[in-house]
Amino acid sequence: MRLLYLSAVLGVTATCSLTPAFAVPEQDFQAKTTRQLVDLCSTPQSDPAFVQAQQFCQGFAAGALSYYRGASAPDSKPRYCNLPNTRQDATNAFVAWADAHPQYASDNPANTLFRFLDANYRCGG
Repeated sequence: MRLLYLSAVLGVTATCSLTPAFAVPEQDFQAKTTRQLVDLCSTPQSDPAFVQAQQFCQGFAAGALSYYRGASAPDSKPRYCNLPNTRQDATNAFVAWADAHPQYASDNPANTLFRFLDANYRCGG
């Protein structure tokens, strides 16, 4: 009986240790702060939640920019020029900028995203 109990305990322990550990806390997917969004955007490829984190990050940014464009007057000039060629390039640039500006870590992530765009991609004139 003891052997059976020990086997069961070891089996549960082995199963639990095989469960992937997420580096990104689930609460980051709420993206209530810039830090949470940056954490998602900078999730390492080795994290089991990498794909979901990248999709959330890039979808959040694309949605914010799309909303801005939709809310702009149809005949208005573009506000942002020379945006990065790929979403991953944009993600990397945003993470680097946000890390260099920690004063925005607790701010609304959409506001910080537009600060980043204004600082780096605002059209001249």
